[in-house]
Amino acid sequence: MKETTCLGLLVCGLGLYFWIKPSQPDNRDLIIQQQSQQIQQLQAEQRGMERALGLSR
Repeated sequence: MKETTCLGLLVCGLGLYFWIKPSQPDNRDLIIQQQSQQIQQLQAEQRGMERALGLSR
């Protein structure tokens, strides 16, 4: 009886932990977001360089 109670409490505790814990953003989504920001920054730098060299259309 004691083992069953302990096992039940353990399972309930684990369930509560996974239910309450904040969800982590997917690593792939985070990497894609960072790469998108880097691309936008590089494009902005390229436009600035083109303007400085007089190559803008």
